[in-house]
Amino acid sequence: MNSTNRNDSTDDLSGEFESSYLSFADPSAFEELEGRSMMSGSHLTLGAAASLVTPTAVTANATSATNVNITWTDTDRAATGFTIMRSTDGTSFSQLGRVTTATLRTYSDATALANRTYYYKVQATATGKTSELSGAASAMTKLAAPTTLVATIHGTTDVALTWRNNDNGASGYKVLRASDGVHFATLETLSGGSVASYTDQGIVSGVAYSYQIQAISEANTSLATAAVKAAITLTAPDTLAASASATSVTITWAHNDPRATNMVVLRSTDGTTYTTLATLASSITTYTDRTVTTGSVYYYKVRATNTVAPAGTSDALRTSTPLIAPTNLAANISGTRIALTWTNPNRTGIAYLVMRSTNGTDFTNLATLAPGAAAAYTDTTCAGNTQYYYKVKAVAGSIISDASTAATATTPDGVSTVTLATRYTNELVVTSLGASDTISVSQSGSTLTLLIDGQSFTRSTTDGGLFIYDRGTSCTITIDASVTVRTTISGIGLGRTTVTSGASNVSAWIDSTDTFTGSGTAHRVASFLGGTTKAVGVSLANPTDSGATRAVSASLWGTGPVVGDINQGSVGDCYFLASLAAFANTSVAMLRESAMDMGDGTFVVQFIRSNAPTFIRVSNVLPTGGFDGFRYAHPGTNSTIWGAVMEKAYCYFRTGANTYASISGGWMGAVYTAFGVANTSFSIGTNESSFFSQMSSSLMSGKVVTLGTGSTGPMVHGHAYTLISATRDEAGIARYVVRNPWGSSGTSLENSTGFATLTFAQMQAGFVSGAIAA
Repeated sequence: MNSTNRNDSTDDLSGEFESSYLSFADPSAFEELEGRSMMSGSHLTLGAAASLVTPTAVTANATSATNVNITWTDTDRAATGFTIMRSTDGTSFSQLGRVTTATLRTYSDATALANRTYYYKVQATATGKTSELSGAASAMTKLAAPTTLVATIHGTTDVALTWRNNDNGASGYKVLRASDGVHFATLETLSGGSVASYTDQGIVSGVAYSYQIQAISEANTSLATAAVKAAITLTAPDTLAASASATSVTITWAHNDPRATNMVVLRSTDGTTYTTLATLASSITTYTDRTVTTGSVYYYKVRATNTVAPAGTSDALRTSTPLIAPTNLAANISGTRIALTWTNPNRTGIAYLVMRSTNGTDFTNLATLAPGAAAAYTDTTCAGNTQYYYKVKAVAGSIISDASTAATATTPDGVSTVTLATRYTNELVVTSLGASDTISVSQSGSTLTLLIDGQSFTRSTTDGGLFIYDRGTSCTITIDASVTVRTTISGIGLGRTTVTSGASNVSAWIDSTDTFTGSGTAHRVASFLGGTTKAVGVSLANPTDSGATRAVSASLWGTGPVVGDINQGSVGDCYFLASLAAFANTSVAMLRESAMDMGDGTFVVQFIRSNAPTFIRVSNVLPTGGFDGFRYAHPGTNSTIWGAVMEKAYCYFRTGANTYASISGGWMGAVYTAFGVANTSFSIGTNESSFFSQMSSSLMSGKVVTLGTGSTGPMVHGHAYTLISATRDEAGIARYVVRNPWGSSGTSLENSTGFATLTFAQMQAGFVSGAIAA
């Protein structure tokens, strides 16, 4: 039943019932059935099937050369699907397909051919029902789109385009172009379907052009091809120049392309493999490379870039950094030889040129050391009793540094196997290098007489002391009772040393097989902790957290030790250094028996463990840093290094960790025990008289006293101090002098070298306890 006849349905209803031979015993049944049909809103169909409402608003839209989308409107709720009819002439229609979803009002014809007109009609369907065919809608499919579009750069201004035509109905083409990849506009319209190429002339560098092609005819167009891109390479920077120092290279360039957004700086060490150093704004035309190493060759390029075009890269610029002259050149007498050491401020793998002079002006080449050689050289061609001057240059291929500052040393006189020399201006050094040398020493007033292998030599006494080293075999050393100069003897290693001493101020460091008789102190060194050998110049490895280091050529004791030699660095071992300062204050003799200079850049330090002496051998290589150039304990008042040497040895002795970190934090009593000295702890207390008596009598009897602060008070908190003196002034008021191991002011009560004079009240306020060692 057509929807336009719904108002006439009442006239036909009885006929439909009659023709279907339906009867109702109860007239109310018919009324009930009629009521339900009307309520449901559906067509009342009793008997013969009624027609569905015909779809309307049919449209056809060609989306490509092979596809047409058909849409329609339908208002008949009874429809369960739709039949799609197609025609190529608008008259003869055949079924194209079906839609079986009642709510779907669209169909896609994917079987269409390019560049043709198609007509479509739609019919609503349901079980046993159909609508009339709708009115026709037509659409022409698009021309087949070209394919295989290729863009090729020609020179610096042209892009050549080629493609393949896929539709004989095409009579020409549209060339589309976009400079942003999105907004395409017609660049050119070409006539002739057989034309399949075009050249875009006059493009500029640094812009990415996107191209598409459309086939066209008088009545139709194709879809556009997939876009292809082409871009002329950005104009490369040029006029590169470099200015190099030992630690940096500054390069400059000319920026030639306004469309570049960035300048990328590239570097290579071989001229082949480049890495990116920096990405800069395009306006920048200079860059300083601070990651270079000295004496190295570098290649630089600068690349202009933006986000769309190929980068333009400059030609390579080759440059090299200079070498820094070696520093800290030191010349040390070793028998009849002169041992040179220096610091290399350059990269690793450097070679060296060693030069020598006898007048300090005219230098000749003495030796060339291979790349990677140690920063050391021993001159074995020296004549006796001659002053030599040395300089060293760093070498890296053809790059040679300036010469170092000159170092000088005078070879000693003496017999062929025993030498005499002065070290650090005030230490007299006698070195035996032969077999069975004999050395006898006596003193008259300020004159020392040395009888060496039968030859007599005289020297003035020195306040730095006399040092005798047996580096030969079976040396016999005799010290007469007349000798008052402090004498240190080393027989560690090599052959058997025999020492006879009549003087009390003798300290002998010998092997267990050596012999010592007479006065003085003998230290028998069976072995070194850490497995260090007894060979000349060998020492325990530096603590693992030493950082940067340098060899320090300085006296171990000087004319000291003195309290001012102690200056704490950047590790919290105040308890250790304050204890060393306490020994220097009252127990100099004991302290000097705790370490000795081996004369070869190494030192032996003696500690006590389980009532037995143990020995550690460390070098003169010290960590560098911010405290007067040293990271940890640094040279003291007289430029002595005993504090730093003992601290370095304690890094291993305390726990075996061999780190500066391992000695941070501790108690002074443990340090006294490490030096074999009995000790007790005490509290400050409240009885002034008792406290003064204890402190003053301890110091007067040669005991060492250290103090510890708490978390409050006028002194540095949680810190150790050395008690220097306890006296009463003319008014009978007790005055206590303490020293901060920093060697500098830590509070307002301390002067610039760390000393403070305190009353008992200030002592009570500043300190909580302390330790006394006999």
